[in-house]
Amino acid sequence: MTPVDVRRYALALPDTSEEPQLSCSFFRVRNRVFATVPPCRRYLHVFLSTVDSEFAFAAHPEFVERLVWDDHVVGVRVDLEHALPKFVERLISQAWARDAGKHLLDGCAKLRPEVFARLAAWPLLVNFPALFALCLYLPASPLPAELRDPVVVVRHGTPR
Repeated sequence: MTPVDVRRYALALPDTSEEPQLSCSFFRVRNRVFATVPPCRRYLHVFLSTVDSEFAFAAHPEFVERLVWDDHVVGVRVDLEHALPKFVERLISQAWARDAGKHLLDGCAKLRPEVFARLAAWPLLVNFPALFALCLYLPASPLPAELRDPVVVVRHGTPR
């Protein structure tokens, strides 16, 4: 995946704007930055919740790193040269949905169902061993509702 592909996908999401700043590309929705491409153009920074960041890291540690600022995990850093394009798209969608707000998500579902379909729950890409490792790593953290039900986890995951 290239920065051009990232730009094309991010700007296809509703109300997204790109604002270059300090040689970086900042992607925003509702004036909130949800992803950046640093000047080296090899990486993508995606701003996610701590739990979503850990899911992403557990799913693909070969090209995903934790993005830490001031001793806090604020998202993930993705190596675009080695990343799976569908996984990167899901991460961008997840970050966009986090910052878009309920009214924008509702409007997107009604007016543009083809775009909203891309915002499916990305934990589908988390494999069973990664999910198990994450549960051991974050025993006190609440899991998203779709992962609390073991039937849903079995349906979405594929044991390896």
